[in-house]
Amino acid sequence: MRRIHKALKGLLLSMALCSALAIGVACGKKSNVTLKFDVDGGVAISDVVAKKGEEVTLPTPEREGYKFEGWYLNESFEGEPVESIVAKGNVTYYAKWSQLCVITLDANGGVLSTTKVYAENGASVYDAVKEYVPTKDGLIFGAWFNGDKELAKNTRLTADGITLTAQYKVEYTVEVHIQNVDNDEYTKSETLTYTESDYIGKTVTASKEIEGCTQIEKDGEVLTKTLSAASSENVFTVYYDRNVYKVIFNPNTPDGSNNETYEVEGRYGAEVDVPANAANYFLEGYCMVGWSTGVGSQEVAYKTNLDALLYNGSEGEESAGKITVERPTMLYGVWQA
Repeated sequence: MRRIHKALKGLLLSMALCSALAIGVACGKKSNVTLKFDVDGGVAISDVVAKKGEEVTLPTPEREGYKFEGWYLNESFEGEPVESIVAKGNVTYYAKWSQLCVITLDANGGVLSTTKVYAENGASVYDAVKEYVPTKDGLIFGAWFNGDKELAKNTRLTADGITLTAQYKVEYTVEVHIQNVDNDEYTKSETLTYTESDYIGKTVTASKEIEGCTQIEKDGEVLTKTLSAASSENVFTVYYDRNVYKVIFNPNTPDGSNNETYEVEGRYGAEVDVPANAANYFLEGYCMVGWSTGVGSQEVAYKTNLDALLYNGSEGEESAGKITVERPTMLYGVWQA
């Protein structure tokens, strides 16, 4: 009898423990809630299981071509959007969207990370696409074009959207040949490469201002070309003749008795002799000591051979030197009483 009583007591204790555990599990289940998110066409978001009273950070959904406007507690989006929540019960949240306008990007044979960019109605199209730069072998991206014109900075996006096309620039080369100083041959002086300068298909005329020279047409060289996508085809060869200038020597006698000029011609960059023989320029009571670059100036730029003349050629300069032809020039005699 005593054994039966003991066994019964153990059974009752076990039943009590099981009941307590069942109640505890049931209570644990009731302390959790499930939050669901209806993204209405956006990227799916998994349910969130949270404990009652727990603060939950709401996720930010994504949907191509749309702007997220907030989470709402009803499908009609009545009331204010939910900013933050404390878990109280099982709830479904509804994403509200506003459709964006689309900018379609045509890379025109180039490589670009995307073909569509979205922005709000009325937004600046230029600002929306300025970070999108396509690449194309051998070429340089120039700009996005709206039709046949470069996209203007003040262009605004409309509900109809817009399609832009990438246009590329190509480099071209100009080989410059300049006439020699001492003969009629031409020597290549430099090769100019113009990068990021003009669009493929644009007609370009090769020209460059070179001091003391004039560009000429020579040997049937083509000076105007339509730029090709192949840089090797965009090579110009241009020729320049050196300008010919006069250097005039004016005796500029103090009494004005002899102002008959003597002149020589030379190509730009050439050197010509400055008259050095003082005996060629005579005025009683005076001697010519040299040549000045300014009328009325007594500053001698080029000396005559006065010492050689006075000392029977035993001393003094044999030449007044040379002047480099750079422009039409006149030198004036400097006299000493």
